[in-house]
Amino acid sequence: MKRDTVIIDKTIGLANCGGSEELYRDTLESLVIYVPKKLEHIKKCLDDNDYTNYIIEAHTLKSNAALIGAEILAAQAKELEYAGKENNYEVLHIKTAQLVVQYEALLTQIKETLEQGKDACKESPEVFGSEEDKEQCCRILEEAQIMLEYGQTEDASDTLELVSIYNVPGMFIEQAEEIIKNLHDGEINQGKRRLNQLIKEAVS
Repeated sequence: MKRDTVIIDKTIGLANCGGSEELYRDTLESLVIYVPKKLEHIKKCLDDNDYTNYIIEAHTLKSNAALIGAEILAAQAKELEYAGKENNYEVLHIKTAQLVVQYEALLTQIKETLEQGKDACKESPEVFGSEEDKEQCCRILEEAQIMLEYGQTEDASDTLELVSIYNVPGMFIEQAEEIIKNLHDGEINQGKRRLNQLIKEAVS
């Protein structure tokens, strides 16, 4: 498959997002932020022969592609996920580079799609733009909380960056940025406390 022929079935992607164009677009924006870091992680896992975490990253990439309707690409990631589970590591070393190229092509297409439909920039609101925005914000915060409980500070930081793509009150973006700074500075307990408080405010 060439870089310019990654197939995205928007019908499937929309169905996975409950038929919501807004949520589908938000999902695309999330992937633009999230997937490049996952690609770096999976390459590092391969270089380090860390096949346990490689399988986790392949599973995540598979799910990301399937969510937006890139089913052929999801199938390629699934093939490598299961090759890892079956200890067929030679396949991983042969095919990972091509998988990364295809995901980079996918990201290019997503960016072009988002650019074409980009609305005028809006200031951060004082309230959630919709109930859907609130739900997505809560989901992100809770996922980051779970990651921190398992000591996955880098993944938690990456996840918290997704808060800013939703139509949420500015204070949530500011607090998420402060928590990310805490985590980067090694102030894990302070970051956890702030995150716990932010979750309480989000669900109230």
